[in-house]
Amino acid sequence: MKKTVLVASVTAALLAALAGASAYGAWRVHQQLNRIHNALPDYPILKPVTRSKTYSLLQSEERVSYQLGCDNLFSSEMFGGQRPSLTLRHVVSHNPLKPGVHTEIVWSPQWQEKLKTLYGEQPPLAIDTRLRWNGEVETTLHSPGVKVDRDSRHVNWQGLTLVLQYDQALTRLHSRLTLPGLALADDAQRWQIELQASEYSSQLVRSPSGLLLGKDSWRTSGLTLQQGSGTSAQGFSSGPLQASHDSREQSGIVETSGKFSWVGLHLNNKPLGDLSSSGNLSRLNAAALAESQHQTLHKGLLQCQLNNDLLHPDQRALLIKLLAGNPALAVAVTLATPDGAANLQLDAALKGVTEADLAQEKLRALQDKISLQARLSWPQALPERWVNDFAPEHQRDALVQQYRLSVAPLLQSGHLRQNGNRLETRFDLVGGKLLQNGLPMAGLSPLSPPPAAAAAAPEASAPAFEETSGAPL
Repeated sequence: MKKTVLVASVTAALLAALAGASAYGAWRVHQQLNRIHNALPDYPILKPVTRSKTYSLLQSEERVSYQLGCDNLFSSEMFGGQRPSLTLRHVVSHNPLKPGVHTEIVWSPQWQEKLKTLYGEQPPLAIDTRLRWNGEVETTLHSPGVKVDRDSRHVNWQGLTLVLQYDQALTRLHSRLTLPGLALADDAQRWQIELQASEYSSQLVRSPSGLLLGKDSWRTSGLTLQQGSGTSAQGFSSGPLQASHDSREQSGIVETSGKFSWVGLHLNNKPLGDLSSSGNLSRLNAAALAESQHQTLHKGLLQCQLNNDLLHPDQRALLIKLLAGNPALAVAVTLATPDGAANLQLDAALKGVTEADLAQEKLRALQDKISLQARLSWPQALPERWVNDFAPEHQRDALVQQYRLSVAPLLQSGHLRQNGNRLETRFDLVGGKLLQNGLPMAGLSPLSPPPAAAAAAPEASAPAFEETSGAPL
């Protein structure tokens, strides 16, 4: 008898604990939904219209309808006299081992029929949020793939999945977006596009000034574009495209850098080359960036306001604060081709910009606050090969001859220089005037004729920059 009572007591305690944990998990989820709802008045672009709740033992449900606001920015006439609305259905799980909420859009009957022909019984978009006991949150947004073959047109969209991991205070945010691929084709028009699998990921943490900074990266396996068929077909194809970005804050200053590469570029099955670049933007005031971000979230479009006018004194003061560290930009771009590499190195910096400079209507005073240098070089044979590979056959000889005749006077005047089998030039911004190899500008293209030799300025007039990469000081 005592054993029976003991088993019953333990069972009752376990059931009570399970029920308590279930209630607590559901309460945490509803508390989070309440926080979102209570914050919406600060964002009038999205107005809650109705909100209802129903409860059961295993789950509870909440429905919220929203309407697009901003009467001063988007008149109802833009939407046929009736503002767009959206209804969300949140199903809250009472499972103590897996507390969370499943969210779907409630579509109108008319839209339900249309979407059912595409997605079947699957929801076009579903969001699942799980709350962990340590306070961390994971949200997964999923949209299934769609395949459509209608008349001569074909769509193969393989869906997307976005996973966000964060804490409720948003001191960190990790994300991963997966796009398996997309293919479009029109048999009648004889074109097709294929974007292979892509993935984006990021790991961000809250910096001392309140900015979310860290690392992110993007990769696409390849891209193909094709128009026409047979001998008249034209197309572009590439291998992987990759990009990465890194941002950090130290002593109140933000520095950001990035890399980019796109390999295997081909046009009509002939090689264009491999493109790569790197860049660095430094000496940005972190507090000003944080204030600008706060204005965007709390004094901008979400509040139906558009007042980011540079002529406004508050905006000028914020921009001056942002530029107080004299930001510098360095960018390097390389196109590796069968003929050799074409290179561009750009270094620029701002120094000593004042609010009075920004207050001038035409901002002419800024030209004396900018230092800039760009170096450009390329294989001399590269433009000729591109002409022979890609220009219409009957125009090739004339275009090659025009290129050679245009380069000759630029070399003679000094606007271009020959270094072995390469051509080089340099651009400097001096006192608001752009110089090419220390001479008055001849144009960005070798097809542009040089100015009169009498107007040339001496080489010494160009500012001295260090030969190493990096922005001038």
